Amino acid sequence: MLSITMLSVGCGDDESGAGGAASATSSGPGGATASSSSSASSSSSASSASSGGAGGEGGAGAGGIGGGNGASQACKDCVATVFVDGTACFKALQDCDADTDCEQWKNCSEDCFNANHTPACYDACDTAWPQVTALSAPLYKCTCDTCSASCAAMCE
Repeated sequence: MLSITMLSVGCGDDESGAGGAASATSSGPGGATASSSSSASSSSSASSASSGGAGGEGGAGAGGIGGGNGASQACKDCVATVFVDGTACFKALQDCDADTDCEQWKNCSEDCFNANHTPACYDACDTAWPQVTALSAPLYKCTCDTCSASCAAMCE
């Protein structure tokens, strides 16, 4: 498993996702980075999952397996301290946002962070977007170096 978040790293929309993480305690992802931005990615993934669309990629499909339990408040609070403007972790988040594939991975990871905080969900995102490992690994590292105790599912 490539789990080092996410990002929670979780993530959301470009700058709003990162800002949401820093100011609102969470997406993700990535999700790890973002409660406020993840509402947009959560609603978009919820609509594609309910319409039967993009769920086959693994991100939304795996999200349904876990019973809807997102990351703990302790994990969200910790992640909010990691992706702060001006830090290397924030720069890693911006680098991911600048890459279309990485942004899709991050949205998937945010869905895990917000609704299915399990190793299987994060693994499904990593499997669906293996080409972004160089960009996603720093986000996992940022999250797990600081928040591994409270965000264990992302860091296994």
